[in-house]
Amino acid sequence: MKNKIFLLSNEVIQQISAGEIIQNPASVVKELLENSLDAGASEIKIKIEKAGKESIHIIDNGEGMNHTDAQKCFQRHSTSKIKKAEDLFQLHSLGFRGEALHSIATVSQVQLITCREDNSLGSCITISGGKIEKCNTVKAQKGTQIRVNHLFYNTPGRLKFLRKDNYEQHKLFYECQKIALLRPDIAFSFSSNRKKITLKPTTLAKRTVDLLGPALEDKLLPCSLVKGKYKIEGYIGTAHHGGGQRHGFLFVNNRCIHSTYLYYAIRRPFVHLLEDGQHPFYLLFLTVPTTELDINIHPMKSEVAFEHEKKVFRYLEEAVEKSLHQCHFSFPKKSSRLSEVQQPSYEKSEPSVKKTSFWEKNIIEIESSSDQLQEDLEEEVRGFSLKDAYIFSEVKSGLLIIDQKAAYERILFETFAERWKKSEGKSKQLLFPIETALTLEHFDLFLTNCHIFRQLGFNFNLEKPPYVKIIAIPLEIKSNYVLSIFTDLLSSCNNCKVKIETIHPWIKQLVKKIATYKVKESMTIKEIKILVRRLSHSPNATPSGKLIWRILSLEKIAEIMT
Repeated sequence: MKNKIFLLSNEVIQQISAGEIIQNPASVVKELLENSLDAGASEIKIKIEKAGKESIHIIDNGEGMNHTDAQKCFQRHSTSKIKKAEDLFQLHSLGFRGEALHSIATVSQVQLITCREDNSLGSCITISGGKIEKCNTVKAQKGTQIRVNHLFYNTPGRLKFLRKDNYEQHKLFYECQKIALLRPDIAFSFSSNRKKITLKPTTLAKRTVDLLGPALEDKLLPCSLVKGKYKIEGYIGTAHHGGGQRHGFLFVNNRCIHSTYLYYAIRRPFVHLLEDGQHPFYLLFLTVPTTELDINIHPMKSEVAFEHEKKVFRYLEEAVEKSLHQCHFSFPKKSSRLSEVQQPSYEKSEPSVKKTSFWEKNIIEIESSSDQLQEDLEEEVRGFSLKDAYIFSEVKSGLLIIDQKAAYERILFETFAERWKKSEGKSKQLLFPIETALTLEHFDLFLTNCHIFRQLGFNFNLEKPPYVKIIAIPLEIKSNYVLSIFTDLLSSCNNCKVKIETIHPWIKQLVKKIATYKVKESMTIKEIKILVRRLSHSPNATPSGKLIWRILSLEKIAEIMT
């Protein structure tokens, strides 16, 4: 019998290990920028080609390395910050060469040029697939240049699963944003096939506006709190963001992390200031003792473990509340005792059993055929609206009950789908155009999908990027809520181009938003008649599959009343 278990070759082991740290171009940029910061750079340049798949070029004026360190930094398990196991829990720096460089060089073609201030000549090392091809001295300026070409060229399996350029570019730029916000005292320049951004050393507030866009100008509230060895500082924002996407940055000991639990602590004080689907802006820096923090639970160090997580939660919430109070925002009082604070629970619960409601027991559901409703309608449609939520209308077999919001969704979906099919975006000009300032990221996303908005009836003036002036809107939208719909739709583009062949899900999102606002508007008798007649020619379901109308028969009404 042949042996089934065998040892992997060193080449395969190294590629697997590299994949744990280097998952996409963004992770390469993250590691290289952190190295530049730890090298003491005061200026960093980032040059990107084809969303980082073709080339990533990072240039800094930091400390640089001597010839020996330049070679060692590409060796496996090389580092400048860990000498013994205890150092894993006393990390104050971000990287400084080593560690990730080995992983990057294993799955790409790398050229390193580095020079120290006390040397007239620097080192130039060329590596392909983890193997050094050239190593010589060159004339170079103080600092380090690293060029990463053809990422995953030797691991086609990983290359195949990289996303479209728009998505990878967004993730890559997000990593640059985090580093630029972490160190506003450093000059940055970012250039790619599609954009060029230059940032001069400045204050944190100015860097935030310069990087994220003028939408945040005059909307940043200082936020600070000191509790013993714990310190919180930064900004929260009164600019709220929709589309189901969070828009904030939380740094713990200078590392940007993701924590749903701590996000809940930041959002809780905003709960009475936000509408459904909105999120607050936040840029917060939390400092905790290194002995109470484990940053090694995630390969990318994007998650951390706290020794006293509930304490951190309480301090973050207190800091945000204090900032809002100082700016005269008010919200209901609550007990300060931790036992009375309802914190999020992540315990698994038993699946709930759906109970049969009174309506499901007693209403005869007519099949989703429009012909049946046409036959059941009286010649003269009579009806009324209850609380702007339900429409009741007399039909031959009993009482027709219509979900007003669901009805709007169906009719609006058919209207916009037909216009899209015919390329006829009907719109109305605004007497007073509406101007909004987008973040640089959202403005780039808007330019990518601008044609979609225009074909559905929007029109714009783009004279002052990143400001967008809305000058025309679809006939079905009112100007008092157009801005909310526009920003939510833009966020729902999911950081990439909306595909023409998958436009219907995007239209579903549009009509759902419009219906949410339209249902708040009272209907006239004439409008009710038109709506009922229109439904008799449409499927009895929203684009998402929710039932629109049901009929309560005369027999069931009599049964209920006895």
